[in-house]
Amino acid sequence: MINNHAHKRGSNKTSLTHREVLAIKNAFVRSLSESGVGAEEINRVRQELGLAPRQPVDRSLLDRSIKPLSRQQIREILDHNADTINANVGPGTIRTSEELQARVAPRVRENRRARREEINAELPARRALEENRRVAIFQSVVAGDVDFHDDATRRDMLAMA
Repeated sequence: MINNHAHKRGSNKTSLTHREVLAIKNAFVRSLSESGVGAEEINRVRQELGLAPRQPVDRSLLDRSIKPLSRQQIREILDHNADTINANVGPGTIRTSEELQARVAPRVRENRRARREEINAELPARRALEENRRVAIFQSVVAGDVDFHDDATRRDMLAMA
């Protein structure tokens, strides 16, 4: 857990390197795969997390790949795949949001949902993303954006291609 403060959001100052973000996302995808989630769903999750291009020319791959996972993102993926994971790993391994909040009053659930969406909407503006040069070059190669770069960058692009 990093930046775990929901009420004291000013205390959320821990930042992760691009390498750490990618390692965490890959570990999450690997654990889904090892829990029986199918290849098609794994590919969909990888695209959602920014680990794979959405289309042949994906100009948002860089931004998505360095954006850290949010709890809500993880929860939605686990909810979507709970039946598969429980069938392969064992009943009760993953409990869905509905199961976790079964005893919570509807009004309280709605308040929590509204607050969560408010916080999630603020996150992109609060997170400072640091560009990784190699990832930026890779993104340019994938997107076909090879014009208007200096010689050193073009050499790196050719080597990467």
